[in-house]
Amino acid sequence: MPSRGGRSLRVRGTILWFDLYDGSAAMPMGSKMPGAQTPHFRFRAVGSLEELPGCPEAIVRALGAGRTDAVCLGKRYHPSDCRCPITRIEVVRIRPQLSSDERLEELVEDPWRVLPCPADGEGGGAEFSDAGFLDSALDAVDYVRAIEAPTPLIHCENPLGYQFEGEGRCVEVAPCGINAPATDDCLSEGEPRAWSSPIFVDCADPDGRHPYDGDLQGERPMRRGYSG
Repeated sequence: MPSRGGRSLRVRGTILWFDLYDGSAAMPMGSKMPGAQTPHFRFRAVGSLEELPGCPEAIVRALGAGRTDAVCLGKRYHPSDCRCPITRIEVVRIRPQLSSDERLEELVEDPWRVLPCPADGEGGGAEFSDAGFLDSALDAVDYVRAIEAPTPLIHCENPLGYQFEGEGRCVEVAPCGINAPATDDCLSEGEPRAWSSPIFVDCADPDGRHPYDGDLQGERPMRRGYSG
């Protein structure tokens, strides 16, 4: 469970907690910690409120049925008391580039881990550790992404309406809403998501020295094998 006083992030109604936890105290997302021990993380997420069809009755009374349809096609934000299921949490880990010949995309592990959730509308939470952090002797930036169950979203699948020819070359752009009929609500299925802020784990020793400081003097260290 999230610690009292810990930070939470609310995106589109999704609420997400992400902490670095040492067994007695928690450091919230956005924190930086010297890596004197194996980092242990915990998260919890609950989905956004499921929406009811149509508009709230108060909106219809204020605008009238005809104007409600004209202004917003009969649909406004209308939350229920139930929350959308969280299906999984994806963990992203980023490691430092030690030399210019290292490809940046290989240092961004996205996702590094995928942690399933019960998808029952009650949210989900878990704990995990970076067991190889100390042996890797590398800093790390970690954040999590909460994924909700698929639902229709506006401009989700192909927001610019790209039209491709047989070889995959784009030959036309036709965004929904430009030339589409007024009755087209531009919906396609997607997975709503929320991102946490990162947690920075520094492998420097208490004196602030890194195992790879020699690289600054041209002494590139050997990157140790790392399996996670």
